Amino acid sequence: SVLLTVIGSYYAFAATPTSTFTISPGIYPGAPTYTIWTEGGYYFIKDSHGKIIYSGSDAPTVINYAISHVPVKRSVIYIKSGIYVLNSPIKITSYREDLRIVGGRDTWFNITNNDCGILISGGSKISIEGLNLRGIEGYSAYGIRVIEGTSLTFKDIVGYQLNNWMFLFNASYKNVNYIFMENIYCIESYGCIKQMQDVDEHQYNSMSILATNVIVTHCDHGIYLEMNDATFNGIVGEADVGDFIQVNASACHFYNVNIEASQGSTIHVLAGKHNLFAQVNVWNTKYAVNIESGAKDVVIDGLTAEEISGNIAKVSTTYPVYFSGFVCNTSGITPLDLVSDNKVSLTDSYFVSQDSQNLYNNKPYRMHNVRFNKAGTVYYSENCGTASFSGTTTSVSHHLIGTPKIVVVTPRDLGYGEFEVTTTSTSITITVNNSGNYDFYWYASVTG
Repeated sequence: SVLLTVIGSYYAFAATPTSTFTISPGIYPGAPTYTIWTEGGYYFIKDSHGKIIYSGSDAPTVINYAISHVPVKRSVIYIKSGIYVLNSPIKITSYREDLRIVGGRDTWFNITNNDCGILISGGSKISIEGLNLRGIEGYSAYGIRVIEGTSLTFKDIVGYQLNNWMFLFNASYKNVNYIFMENIYCIESYGCIKQMQDVDEHQYNSMSILATNVIVTHCDHGIYLEMNDATFNGIVGEADVGDFIQVNASACHFYNVNIEASQGSTIHVLAGKHNLFAQVNVWNTKYAVNIESGAKDVVIDGLTAEEISGNIAKVSTTYPVYFSGFVCNTSGITPLDLVSDNKVSLTDSYFVSQDSQNLYNNKPYRMHNVRFNKAGTVYYSENCGTASFSGTTTSVSHHLIGTPKIVVVTPRDLGYGEFEVTTTSTSITITVNNSGNYDFYWYASVTG
């Protein structure tokens, strides 16, 4: 490593720093293109050879100078640990390409404007890493606002006490594509990620997001998506005021979700099609899943839920919805609130209730391998058995969740003459013409 001391040479600096530090293990190209640090209320820029090229008392002016003066391609700006007061946004514009802005171990941007901390209005292959964005009381700023850009990476970013969304992707008529996010921490803020389109064409536009490890702690809202093709893997968090995940788009996929949303819905699908949610854990929320009338082909694969005050699933759409792998404690509520002409398919699920509430208000269109433990008695979506009797009639309890839609009865013995089958919500009755000893096999299903 080369130890470099700050000295002035060809620029009239606002102040003379005293810091001595190692810029990088090596010199250019190993060193950052520019290194920025703060000292004594001033901000300074060194180039990769250790020469101060700019300084000033206004952090955005200094940082924007660095951004506008690095080479257009393949540049690194390293911002050392310290507090940087942003009374106006840091701006990355359309001609930037292959630019990395990297924070130190404890680099804080205190945002004291009503716009945002970082504004990206163009460019490609932009990477923002290792920064802490802090909202200041009295200001309502976004953390990072993107209105145009391609191949943008956000890694190891913290948003703290922001009075607006931590990330706003506002495509409007611009091109915002291929967003990569990793290790995003949003703490005590308004919301984490809002992805929106100003024109009413979100069903036909695409903005791909690939995000891993998103943690949201005590925020009002979580994630709102209005454009297509987003994939999130690993979400943990709490929404204290509204919904946690809102989707008004298509082909959005969420995996490994652990959420609390005390006043709203964990998952709220407003519109769109082919949205998937897998391995979802929910607690202390009003609705685990809320699917509106404009949504189509929603898939929830693997849901555990407890401490739900409203419904496990509220479904208002008549388009197909696929639920599987639900394991839910539903005491005190009706788990499934479904529109009467729903197309909900529910499979491989188990519900437990300590009271006499029913599993649904309107029966799902199709159920398979569903069990409902109601006040200690287990009921099934389909069941089968053998009815053995002497005489002309017998009744057997089918233990189904509701009145069966399909009943198949097959006699093992002959001599009964003809037989008749009637069903109720609790039993199947078989009546034969000729008295005798008979065995009948039966199968019954609530939905078929």
